[in-house]
Amino acid sequence: MRRLLTLTLVATGLLTPAPAVAAPAAGTAVVTAASSPRDDLSGHRYRSPGSASIYLVDPEGYARAFPDIATYSNFYGDTDDVEVGYDLDDISRGPAFSRDAYLLRVLGDDDVWLVSDDVRRRVTWRALDRYGFDADRAREVPWGAADEIPEGPVWR
Repeated sequence: MRRLLTLTLVATGLLTPAPAVAAPAAGTAVVTAASSPRDDLSGHRYRSPGSASIYLVDPEGYARAFPDIATYSNFYGDTDDVEVGYDLDDISRGPAFSRDAYLLRVLGDDDVWLVSDDVRRRVTWRALDRYGFDADRAREVPWGAADEIPEGPVWR
């Protein structure tokens, strides 16, 4: 499946060498006079024309970059819902997802967690739908394993 996604992205020109993602370091957000957080756009995924970088607008309204297509694939099966051409300069940048970010589920439990920067955030069922996360991509871990990852605020 991942190979098919990669081949599709290469064929459509979405997966090309691109400059490093210009996102702020973890834990910081960038607000400029020309941009602001846009919580009304939470859940939207954007890509600028000519760029391979994909951004997701988080619950607080900040555009967070996926560092690479492999990380993006931990959340989504395809790029069909990525909107191309929106002026990302209008949205403040939040911290990029860590290169090892993924969805997590404890065996026998229905809750889904978003893990990035060694912090796990429970994803509400409403948010799972709003953000279009593919819960089938969640890594399943045994009871207790998730407790080793510090818990952050709920992803709404």
